[in-house]
Amino acid sequence: MKGQWIYVSLFVSLALFISRFYNEITLYIVFIIVSIFIIKRTSSTTAVICFLAFFLTIFYYFYTESRNNSVLSPQQTTFDGNLSSIPRINGNFLSFSFQTEQGETVQSYYKIRNEQEQKFLKQLRVGMNCRVEGALEIPKQNRNPGLFNYKEYLYFQRIHWTMTVSDIKECQYQQRTMFFAGLRQSGIQRMNTHIGKPLNAFVNALIFGSREDFNEETIMLYETQGVVHLLAISGLHVGLLVGGAFLILLRLGLTREHSALFLLFFLPIYGVLTGASPSVVRSVVMSMIVLFLYITGWRRKLSGIDVLALCFLALTINSPYAVFNAGFQLSFVVTFFILLSHRIISKSSHFLWQLIALSLIAQLASIPLLLYHFYEFSLLSFFLNLFFVPFFSFILMPASLFLFFTSGIVPVIPQAVETVTLFFVEWSTELLRSAGNVHFSIITTGKVNAWQFCLLYVVIFYVCFQIEKAQRLKDILASSLLLVICLSFYCFMPYMNPNGEVSVIDVGQGDSILIQLPFRKAVYLIDTGGSISFQQEEWEKRQTTFSVGKDIVHPYLKSKGITSITKLIITHGDHDHGGSALELLKLVDVKELVLGKKKLFSELEQELVRETMKRGTPLTLVGSGDVWKEGEHTFNVLAPFGMEEDTNEQSIVIYTVFGNHRWLFTGDLGEKGEQKLIETFPALEVDVLKVGHHGSKTSTSTFFLEEIQPSYGLVSTGEDNRYNHPHPEVLERLEQNNVKIFRTDKQGALIYRFSWKAGTFQTSLP
Repeated sequence: MKGQWIYVSLFVSLALFISRFYNEITLYIVFIIVSIFIIKRTSSTTAVICFLAFFLTIFYYFYTESRNNSVLSPQQTTFDGNLSSIPRINGNFLSFSFQTEQGETVQSYYKIRNEQEQKFLKQLRVGMNCRVEGALEIPKQNRNPGLFNYKEYLYFQRIHWTMTVSDIKECQYQQRTMFFAGLRQSGIQRMNTHIGKPLNAFVNALIFGSREDFNEETIMLYETQGVVHLLAISGLHVGLLVGGAFLILLRLGLTREHSALFLLFFLPIYGVLTGASPSVVRSVVMSMIVLFLYITGWRRKLSGIDVLALCFLALTINSPYAVFNAGFQLSFVVTFFILLSHRIISKSSHFLWQLIALSLIAQLASIPLLLYHFYEFSLLSFFLNLFFVPFFSFILMPASLFLFFTSGIVPVIPQAVETVTLFFVEWSTELLRSAGNVHFSIITTGKVNAWQFCLLYVVIFYVCFQIEKAQRLKDILASSLLLVICLSFYCFMPYMNPNGEVSVIDVGQGDSILIQLPFRKAVYLIDTGGSISFQQEEWEKRQTTFSVGKDIVHPYLKSKGITSITKLIITHGDHDHGGSALELLKLVDVKELVLGKKKLFSELEQELVRETMKRGTPLTLVGSGDVWKEGEHTFNVLAPFGMEEDTNEQSIVIYTVFGNHRWLFTGDLGEKGEQKLIETFPALEVDVLKVGHHGSKTSTSTFFLEEIQPSYGLVSTGEDNRYNHPHPEVLERLEQNNVKIFRTDKQGALIYRFSWKAGTFQTSLP
């Protein structure tokens, strides 16, 4: 079976994906193609094993599904168990995994009341037995297509509940419970005590696999430039540590076999100490297989790709859900490409060439997965990795190990090493900031579908094949051009789409409406959502915070392949409509900011004006009677009139036609504004009404509905919001006027796709 295990693992992965995404026709086509290849190009034994593995995997997956359910009652409010993850305190917020006495894990959250309680909770340790009181909730569904699916993420970890904790008490530390996880927590706390910020975050990431101490800006810099994988323990780090430890053991007088045996038993402990991330687990299991083969003398019976395949099979047997994890996929696919391309890497014995080849292969292998999961990749990541991989592997990693073993123990020397290392870390961070200022360095395609994903890998395989057999640089230009054409086609596909789209993004209690015209002639964003931030004491401030703009609107734009907004229209100055506008001005290329004409701008609008002047972004003030046209679409501004006193009545109101439906976007317009609108435009007729002020009873009057006679009403409001929006009276008015209601709090994002003559609605949630 030497060289054949990769086919078995391929069939196993296909079985898992077909079991999960059984409606995806592309997977069946791939299965047929791979089956024909296996039957024609391999032995009958291999083919039989592959098909047997395929059907056994499908059975095993559904068996796992049948057992992945909850035994807890939603009415239960008191739980005994233990803290199964390191408790994380982020300002006034505590989060941890809690394993109940029934053996089920619950993801738990607690809002800290005061600074004294925060100090007390910092004493919590993983493995502690506690009694926890709180309310169980089903994890929230993904309410916007293309965004991170938290409910699915928890499900794959066999977690079926989140808990809002009201009290934590009777905590006792059990010395034998989760001993190594406790050592990991102690090590992280020790580094935070003895090493200053921000270096402590890098040391904890490279020694313990913990990224919780990084600030949001650092994580974003590393993510956007395609080097975030370095903020985790990679296979290269594990390989260097295993190799270094092996040499040290030999120096200490152990035989090769005894050294390998020692490492074989030590590696699982190391995996736990470093957080058992997908890349660490893959590296640890592969190293253990290699060491086992070395000890038994079977190392010549398996190739490197066989070892990778066996590692894949072992981990999928342990958890078939692992294959759906983005980190797991990237770790295995990149390693597979590197092993498959060993001839390219070994074409020259020069270290620089090998580093360039290794970086190039890794970048090529990761592009389809990055586009599928994150919708973008950095053109500069190849060049940045040439610097950052050696820097992290041969400077930052050894320095981190030195600081771990000496900080707080040896005087003076660790402080000197810390100072020098911090200088290099800060310099490298500045390098990433400079790279972020390079225009067009990030390629954003939006989410690629299954056939685009497969086609891209076919092209990349072809490019790698051409590089392997090429003798001169110009020999690979044609294949490289094919890859450029393929990526360019994906980027320009929206500009060839004859259909348009209106998305009422679910931003919670607020408004944000994305309009994409056919052939992407223009992209408009009406409001951004947002939330009011209150003044906090220093202990309450969180290192990582949730933001509507950063965590909902911007990812949604990226999933659509949108990096530029033609017009950002802020209907009025309330934070639930424009609170994220400042953030989006920094994240997205905004061509024009549109505000309503009024006597006096709100504080938020004044901030936006200052930011646009600073950036040189054009600012347009619109009022009743203004019109603009984009292709065949005309946008009429019906309000404001410029003399309104109330903030809500100052809302920009826009009338337009999409498909065969007449639309009216009303912001937070109230009854007075509605009456003024009808007095000014008595013949106004509407098919689709964006219901004003999230369904407040002060808007959407009976008089207004009877005059405009809409067929559809779109309500943008937060789930279980404290304002009780939409108000029952408004819902009753809409129903009495035969208006079909769509609500973001019940149905998630509302999407209307239209052509020139027709349009249809769909919702994110059923």
